Amino acid sequence: MFKKVCLFLLLIFCQAVSGQNFSYTRYDIKDGLAGSNVYAAIQDKQGFIWFATETGLSRFDGVHFKNFTTEEGLPDNEILNMFCDSKGRLWLLPFRKSLCYYYNGKLHTQKNDSLLKRIRITDNIFFIAEDKNGTVAIGELSKIHLIKGSSVREIELQRRVTYITAMACDSSGIIRVNIRSYQQDTIYMLSDNKLIAKTSLSSGNRVYNMALGKSFLVTKEAGRTDFKSFSGDSRSLNQLKIHINFSILSDSLFSDNTHDGSFVYNCNNPFYNIHYLPGKTVSSVYKDNEQNLWFCTQREGVYKLNSPFVYGQTVKDPSGKLLGVYSLLKNNGIVWIGTEEGYIFSLQPSTGKINKEPYTKGLTGNPRNSLRVLLKTKKGELVLGLQGYVKKTNSINYKTEGSLKDLANAYDNNIIVSTSSGMWVIDGMTLKESDTLWQGRTTAGYYSDGIYYIGTLEGLYLATRDKQIKYAGEKDSLLRNRIAAIRQSKDGTFWIATYDKGILIYKNSKLIDQISKKNGLSSNICRTLFIHGNNLWVGTDNGLNKVNIGDKDYPIIKYTTADGLISNSINTVVADDSLVYVGTPEGISYFDDKKISPQASCVLRITDISAAGNSLEVDVVSGKYKALALARKENNIRFEFAGISYRSGGEMSYRYKLIGLDTGWHATKENFLNYPTLSPGDYVMEIQAINKFGIGSDVIRVPFTINKYWWEKIWVGGLLILLLAGILYLVVSWRIRRIRKRENEKNQLLEQAVLMEHMALKAQMNPHFIFNSLNSIQQYVVDKDVVGANRYLAAFSRLIRLTLDNSSKSAISIAEEIKYLSQYLELEMMRTDNKFSYTINIPEEILESDHTISPMLLQPFIENSIRHGILYRKDSEGHIHVKIKQYENGLRFTIEDNGVGREQSAFYKSKTPIKYQSKGIVLTKQRVDLINRNKTEKVKICITDIKNEIGAIEGTRVILDYPHSN
Repeated sequence: MFKKVCLFLLLIFCQAVSGQNFSYTRYDIKDGLAGSNVYAAIQDKQGFIWFATETGLSRFDGVHFKNFTTEEGLPDNEILNMFCDSKGRLWLLPFRKSLCYYYNGKLHTQKNDSLLKRIRITDNIFFIAEDKNGTVAIGELSKIHLIKGSSVREIELQRRVTYITAMACDSSGIIRVNIRSYQQDTIYMLSDNKLIAKTSLSSGNRVYNMALGKSFLVTKEAGRTDFKSFSGDSRSLNQLKIHINFSILSDSLFSDNTHDGSFVYNCNNPFYNIHYLPGKTVSSVYKDNEQNLWFCTQREGVYKLNSPFVYGQTVKDPSGKLLGVYSLLKNNGIVWIGTEEGYIFSLQPSTGKINKEPYTKGLTGNPRNSLRVLLKTKKGELVLGLQGYVKKTNSINYKTEGSLKDLANAYDNNIIVSTSSGMWVIDGMTLKESDTLWQGRTTAGYYSDGIYYIGTLEGLYLATRDKQIKYAGEKDSLLRNRIAAIRQSKDGTFWIATYDKGILIYKNSKLIDQISKKNGLSSNICRTLFIHGNNLWVGTDNGLNKVNIGDKDYPIIKYTTADGLISNSINTVVADDSLVYVGTPEGISYFDDKKISPQASCVLRITDISAAGNSLEVDVVSGKYKALALARKENNIRFEFAGISYRSGGEMSYRYKLIGLDTGWHATKENFLNYPTLSPGDYVMEIQAINKFGIGSDVIRVPFTINKYWWEKIWVGGLLILLLAGILYLVVSWRIRRIRKRENEKNQLLEQAVLMEHMALKAQMNPHFIFNSLNSIQQYVVDKDVVGANRYLAAFSRLIRLTLDNSSKSAISIAEEIKYLSQYLELEMMRTDNKFSYTINIPEEILESDHTISPMLLQPFIENSIRHGILYRKDSEGHIHVKIKQYENGLRFTIEDNGVGREQSAFYKSKTPIKYQSKGIVLTKQRVDLINRNKTEKVKICITDIKNEIGAIEGTRVILDYPHSN
């Protein structure tokens, strides 16, 4: 607690300490500011900082400036002051006699705003305030305009006699106005559109300037600044600097702005007086929501105080030359500072005073003999490590071989000395060398539990006390990189700083993790390490990092010049409780870690949404964005946004997700998102800003819909499908009809061809039958059997008539076919002298049915049975049996004979000369093939031998299946 009080007192009296200064970030024209001559600053309801300059208005989000001039609608480029009311309107007071305000992304002037058109302005406007009821009072020198809602009223003073010098709202919500009349200042209260005198200020001196706060007023009189509270307290502040004006910073703070910087006072603390920006002409000071101070200057832009909690001091040699700080050590309440050229200083935190110490006398002034390391031995002695010497505060020296890189405590009271030529062990009392551990360049050293950890340019080596050396880089390539520092935490974990791979975490002889820029480290080039509790302080070439090693995720907080550090190049760091001391090439910075970022906030604002290159007007109700409806051609959408956290010094990252397109979150450093070709549909843009301290803003959700072209809509698609289906149906139907017509024509032609073939085949068969019959008649004549010849000739004539009748038909009934077969069999019995008999079995229902069959289809098979089966029998017991019955798909005709069989018939035919070749069976098979053409159910013919029980052939069987479809 005592340490914190000391640091607080140091900050209170910092203006009296030589060599101490604050760290600022400057913004000027080169950074995007509208002008270098800045009159005022203010923060609006959305968190943006606005700057009124001589050449335009600037809006700042911590990274980017957006400027407004007369081209964007300002009535004048020179803006003198600003005010933000409770509705979020930013009132602008131009140099010319006019008034305007900025609201919801639009500038409202007396040309485009009906309310402003009703205000009659006769002089410049200098003051503006708002009471608790929302009445906005706008003050000219001798007139007050009152605006509430849509009503406008005026209070006019006596011109050239009375004029307004100050106006503000007090802590009770009432507007107080100071009016000067005949060198007499009187404070009035504005109530019910009237001015009521409240307090008369009579000091006998002329009041040159005045400012009203919520609970106090300050005045500038001859040679002094007077503070008066509304409760009656008063105090005089002697300030001899050339005064410009006052700025009210809070309920208790105000600044006296001069040509020699700004002096900030606390009304409640008479000892509080801090001098900022000495030598600069300060026009005004503003304190934002994060408690940052912004200093508006003449001709030098804007300065932001990086942190009031980070203090910096330069360290100089006796000639005044600036010295870089290379080593720090906190011992017995004193901070020891080692610098370049071998100097050592002591810093008393309670006073901030730095004293040069004599312990390196005779070794100073050499640029190659910097004081690189300060070490406290196990016995509490201070050891100084210069580039060429290791020495104690007494005269004991140890001259190193090579340039010193590191010192570390070893076993007992020994010290490890790491140099550019090797590593040695020396006695901590006598500084005498006791052992040589390593030959070759080393960069860092550490000792723990009998193991020496040797850092080199090639990586990490481990050596035992008996000099057994092991290369850790053999197991892991990361341990082959240049080592800058080695430290060990209480749990035995080693934290190894590398020069290009960040921090390596080493435990139990293996690498277990790595911390780099991917994890949030400010740089992978690490220069120094310091462990205090669960915090690992990492100094890099790009700022200081605090790593919470007690958390497995290793959260990191970064500190840079934007937070008040005197430099981003960190040579050394020491922490004691929450007090942190940082050595840099520019000097030393120190701060209370618990105070450096107590009010860092993070706010996200959408600055523009455009589609197809045109900005969209977006309605926001209670912080929620109303859904946007975009045309199909507006699918090229762009979002511009700003994460606001001025404590982060511009270090801002964003998470975003487009619901409807993305399934997860994405990260970016840019402050815009482009989606050039989105498909029609419903989307929600979600964006979140995250500042350097890991604080996230609220997620902003912007819903929008990209509509379809009218021809892409569902009902159009459905109608189009129906139309296409109808057209397709008509086309297919027409095609089917055409195909059917062609098929019908083709079938008709085919049937005609088949019919013609049938007729031709029957025509071929009829002469053959006639030929056989005439042979029979001839035989009767030869035998002089006139009766037989007449009987045969009569039967033959009947058969001829039946043949001629049937040949003219494509199909005949079953009865006609049976009649024809019977006549044919009778004729053949006569011709063969009754060498065979026959039977025909047919059910009555088939005989009387409508079944039909192609004519003369069975006769050739009967003829074949007689000629090749029956006639070869030696007796007259031949028999032909014809059976007709119905089967599943039609009629089955069976012709059986008891002739000699096909095999014996073939034998007889080979022995007997054939006078003519019968074509009946061949023609019948051709007819069957024609009948079966283009038919699904075929006419089938099966010819087999009839065998008895012992397998002997007893005849031939012909089975013909004739389907109904034929």
